[in-house]
Amino acid sequence: MTEEDIKEIETDIEYELTIENDIKRGSLQIVKVDKDDNEIYIPNAKFEVIDETTNEVIGVITTNENGIAVIDNLRIDHTFSIKEIETDYKYELEENIVTNIKIEADKATTIQIENEKIKGQIRVIKVDAEDNKVLIPGVEFEILDKDMNIIEVLTTDETGEAISSELPVVDEIYYLRESKNNDLYQLSDEIIEIELKANEITDIVFENEAKTAQLQIIKKDSEDNNIFIPDTEFEVIDETTNEVIRIVATNENGIAVMDNLKVTHSYSIREVKSNNKYKLNGETITNIILKPDEITNITVENEKKKGQIKVIKVDADKNEVKIEGVTFEILDEKMNVIEEIITDANGEAVSSMLPCIDTKYYVREKTTQEMYVLSEEIKMVTLAEDQITNLVFENEKIKGYIQIVKVSADDNPITGEKAGTPIENVEFEIYDSNGNIVDKIITNKEGIATTDKLVKGIYTIKEVKQGKFYKLNTEEYTAEINNNLEVINVQITNESDKPNVDIEKTGIIQTTANEEIRYDFNIKNTGNVELDNFTWYDYLPYDDTKITKLITGTYNQNLNYNIYYKTNLNDYRILAENLNTQVNNYIDFSNIELEAGEIITEFKVDFGTVDTGFESVIDPYIFVKVNSIVEADESFTNKTRIEGEHEQYLVWDEDEHTTTVYKKEIKLKEIKKLPRTGC
Repeated sequence: MTEEDIKEIETDIEYELTIENDIKRGSLQIVKVDKDDNEIYIPNAKFEVIDETTNEVIGVITTNENGIAVIDNLRIDHTFSIKEIETDYKYELEENIVTNIKIEADKATTIQIENEKIKGQIRVIKVDAEDNKVLIPGVEFEILDKDMNIIEVLTTDETGEAISSELPVVDEIYYLRESKNNDLYQLSDEIIEIELKANEITDIVFENEAKTAQLQIIKKDSEDNNIFIPDTEFEVIDETTNEVIRIVATNENGIAVMDNLKVTHSYSIREVKSNNKYKLNGETITNIILKPDEITNITVENEKKKGQIKVIKVDADKNEVKIEGVTFEILDEKMNVIEEIITDANGEAVSSMLPCIDTKYYVREKTTQEMYVLSEEIKMVTLAEDQITNLVFENEKIKGYIQIVKVSADDNPITGEKAGTPIENVEFEIYDSNGNIVDKIITNKEGIATTDKLVKGIYTIKEVKQGKFYKLNTEEYTAEINNNLEVINVQITNESDKPNVDIEKTGIIQTTANEEIRYDFNIKNTGNVELDNFTWYDYLPYDDTKITKLITGTYNQNLNYNIYYKTNLNDYRILAENLNTQVNNYIDFSNIELEAGEIITEFKVDFGTVDTGFESVIDPYIFVKVNSIVEADESFTNKTRIEGEHEQYLVWDEDEHTTTVYKKEIKLKEIKKLPRTGC
């Protein structure tokens, strides 16, 4: 506006002035590179450029020989997308659209987009030349390019397969050759030319001939390995085909030889005819693995025809109970000791193989377990060929009793029973020296519990269930039985349950109307048992005060608890739940919505079950505000209570605190003139 225009402006008239600005602009540069090698730039890739603000294609650009395409004059207040619509023939088209591209003013915003070459893969399948179903692991192959350079080495896995990485397909030729074979096969010298197909796996099957080896069977006497046994026949089974491939016999040196066996197969040998002096060895030796170009020796032993003695040692009262660790002597006809045998965990002891000649043997007990009486019986036995002859020996155990007398260790404050009173229904478990439970007993009205007969030994007594209103005695007691039918007395006491609680409340003794005052609480489980329904109550002097807030405090046990409040119009309602005892919580009572004339009269905190020693660490406290109508010299009392249950036996403690109201006098000399504020 000119100076004259300004002079002509009339008073109280608005003038509108429009000023236009052109938006700043920038450019977008696309850089197209090879995905595997970002140093390779891809020309001839076409892109649509879309203005996302107007949803219009504003141009199609093509990368130059440096893989770069540029579009200029783009508004910086618009966003753009680019979509690849055509690419180099060796590459896969990039289908992902780049969106939300923001342009900087007077600059080129660069977006790099990668393309992956069209590729394929080679899968090598390595098989046995004799049986293509047999796949060969651990074989290495080299993949070579058209100039016979090694570009990758593959190793077949347990399925006989190896898959190459993805290889470029267009204008490429590859070769495959075996470079390292499985130790069981001959190395192949074949080289295969491969032409890959786009996005496919090309399968190449290689065959290998298995190597061979020799198997030699050596037949010996089981007791004297210097004796070699001729005239023993064996079947040789090919486990791979499950066929008997040969029947061979040992020569005068006790040896049978088989040649030209494939190392890729496993074999079994089974004795089918023995030397007439020996027992047939019925064991089939399986899974014989041969090593290439080596002789594998298998030694098979034969035992002379013999018999055995089995001694079975049982408990005289319960024959199904077998006795371990008992020593027996085997004697010949002249009563010479020829062998000692000891019973195992099954109460059995078996002799060595004894010649089955026309002779007699005798068996007698030499030592027995400490808790048994040694048997003086001697038994005669005649052996049968290829049989085990059983002899049963019985032993009597040394047995006795354990008797427990259960009494009160002190006066019981709940039942009124005096110290020394018998306690019934106390359950005990009796353990042997191996930690096994051998008896469970419960005291009668006289406080007495007696075990069944127990064998000689040391026993541990554990109390597992106490009498009502008594604490479990966790001490372990021992008792030892040494003599038959003796009674071992054990007296065990129990401490009485002494449930108890304690609460203390403190606060100021004087206050004034309208003043906010504080009460502190200390809460404890002072008894020797855990308590259920452990609840703290506080009864407010609601005619004179109004509760404003509760600081919950913290406690020495990790529990969750709930807080409830009660009014003059309604019973208890939940205020806060699942609070943790390790957190000091702030509860604001002023936020509670109450009806007209409704007043909070009390609150309670329900801790549930607390263990012995439960107490407040940071003591809880509350704030109450004294009503404005309270008169001087008037007093009010805040009462509190803590209670808990032990097996439905209720214990409680109460405390209270009285505060007196006084009238605060304001002296004139204390009145100061306040500065003027406001505007």
